[in-house]
Amino acid sequence: MLPFKSMSVATMMTMMISFVAVVNAAEETNRCPLKVPQNLVSQKTVIAHRGASFSFPEHTLEAYRLAMELGANYIEPDLCVTSDEKLIAMHTLDLNITTNVAQVYPDRLRFSEHLNRTGYWTYEFTLDEIRQLRVKQQWSHLGVRSKEYDGMYAIPTVSDILA
Repeated sequence: MLPFKSMSVATMMTMMISFVAVVNAAEETNRCPLKVPQNLVSQKTVIAHRGASFSFPEHTLEAYRLAMELGANYIEPDLCVTSDEKLIAMHTLDLNITTNVAQVYPDRLRFSEHLNRTGYWTYEFTLDEIRQLRVKQQWSHLGVRSKEYDGMYAIPTVSDILA
């Protein structure tokens, strides 16, 4: 069992914020004698993991586009494979977390021995089936993110992202 399974979302968020604060403080007080020559130092690089996922549902072309418009240098999508071996942009193997899969394919809920839980697994759907789904905002049930764009966007493939 993973130690964070029993933690509340608030506790996890506090730990993440604390970690970021520690990393930032460490950078400011770095006393390492090895220094990078100033002529090799460039601007800070901004990597948008999942795109601008606060504003749009994560891993949508719209979230990636907004992240770039806001100044991200790169986007960093997570990738999952479909049953016909196509790569899609999705953070988790369970489609139920950020899509409407339960409404579109209610009879496809399966138990995964590997993950020891039930879900709608990306690797059990073809790309054509995945294309029938629409994404929804994660965490919206907690009031953290808006549901305004739920159901509007499709799950992109690697080809869609690179186009």
